[in-house]
Amino acid sequence: MKIFLAGPFFNPAACEMLQGLLDHLEGLGHTVFCAMRDGKLVPKDATEEVRQKFFKLDVDQMFESELVVAMLDYPMPENQALHLVTMPYSTGPSSGLVVGPKVELPDAGTVFEMGLAYANGNTPIIGFTSSIKSLNLMLAQSCIATVENYRTLSEIVKLVELGRFDEIEKQRKELFNL
Repeated sequence: MKIFLAGPFFNPAACEMLQGLLDHLEGLGHTVFCAMRDGKLVPKDATEEVRQKFFKLDVDQMFESELVVAMLDYPMPENQALHLVTMPYSTGPSSGLVVGPKVELPDAGTVFEMGLAYANGNTPIIGFTSSIKSLNLMLAQSCIATVENYRTLSEIVKLVELGRFDEIEKQRKELFNL
């Protein structure tokens, strides 16, 4: 089966995690497109022509794939950690801005690729995350399954390969008590 592996590759820890997923999926006998390996990191000063070429390669490969596996969170070095700034929930006057805890958000490119696959309607998505329960609603609902380990990933990929989407949906409902 042809799989599109979506995920960030902008720091060594994320690259290592993405490489692990790539090796695992190929070890199962699948053909995997991964921009980290098969595309290239586009330099900030790249020409518009180079940017368009990479974008087209990425989109074409996603549309040619039978499955998208998306790495939804990843280790972020301390010096790159993000801080959320949010308005507090209140029915009264605002007490000002609150700086939230450090978070590791899904990569914007990965989210774009998931949206494109979902809108295509023909490409199922499996989300790979460290915490299924804390996954954003929109991302969770766009996935036919979300998994936290290689064993479950292997099981769900096999079910996709066999076209057993009813069994995947049953497992999903059990996981989320639906």
